[in-house]
Amino acid sequence: MHAAVEGTLGWLGDGVAVFAAHARGLFERLRLPSPVPYAATMGTKPYLRPLITAVHRCHLYCIAVVDEAHAWIWISDNIAKISTITDEAPRKPNFAGWYGLSEHRVRSRTQGLRVRHYRNVAAAIGRTMGAEAIDLLVLGAHEHEIPLVVHELPACLRARVAGHFVVDPSTLDPGKVKPIADHMVASWLADHDEKLVAEVAGDAAAGDHAVIGLAGCLAAVNARAVRLLLVDDRVRVEGVGFHA
Repeated sequence: MHAAVEGTLGWLGDGVAVFAAHARGLFERLRLPSPVPYAATMGTKPYLRPLITAVHRCHLYCIAVVDEAHAWIWISDNIAKISTITDEAPRKPNFAGWYGLSEHRVRSRTQGLRVRHYRNVAAAIGRTMGAEAIDLLVLGAHEHEIPLVVHELPACLRARVAGHFVVDPSTLDPGKVKPIADHMVASWLADHDEKLVAEVAGDAAAGDHAVIGLAGCLAAVNARAVRLLLVDDRVRVEGVGFHA
């Protein structure tokens, strides 16, 4: 037990998975992105359900904090690695000149700079999410800028926004932003799972290529007839498996 926790004091608040097999000289610790329910299982095969649960609950996602001339983009598992975008800042409203003679021209240029900046940000977000195979996005900005940023996102990215929050980018602290974003992604995933379960339950009730319950699911797995398997990770049944 001492060996299992040694060197993990810096992981407080996260989960730890330990794989040990003395006869094979195996001792491996994996840091998980969040706490997981306590589970200790002994056997000839590793028990991976808690790891799968952790991966599902701690979905990787992209965070983008944006203002009218800057953006900070990073991935949820590495808040220290931030990509920064800086575009030409719009001029202040009082730059229009005496008696507002140049007001219309300045306002048009200001709007054009903002639109160009938000489009640059959208392109950078798309590249980041594509390179990391990430499918969820959380946005942070001043309240009046959030709809402007969302508007410039292509439809494929707008559909992947898990949430947005109001923040002053000048006081950006990634360490404080991440818990907010984590909560939004967790809520999005919970809502998504609830809708998915309801859809499967409806299909099962209609007899439309879906089954519910251990016996039916095992039969479908053994027949290799499963496209999607939903598992309640709070339930454990000893001595039940499926054919390889």
